[in-house]
Amino acid sequence: MALTNTALRNALDELPTDHREWLILRFFAGLSITETAATMQRIEGAIKQLQWRATSRLVKHT
Repeated sequence: MALTNTALRNALDELPTDHREWLILRFFAGLSITETAATMQRIEGAIKQLQWRATSRLVKHT
C-alpha cells in the first residue's frame, strides 16, 4: 500500500515525540541503531524496543 505525503504526515503527527524522533533518525537520516541510540542518549536495547513500538503504532495509523 502506497502512502501519500499527507497520510504519512498525519500518521507521524499521531506518534509520541520519541517515536517520531526515532523514525526520522532511522529512516530519513539513515542512522544505524547504534547511532540512533547515541543521538537519543539511550542504550541500543531501548532503541530496538522503541522501534517495535513505533512501527506498531505507525501501522495502526495508516
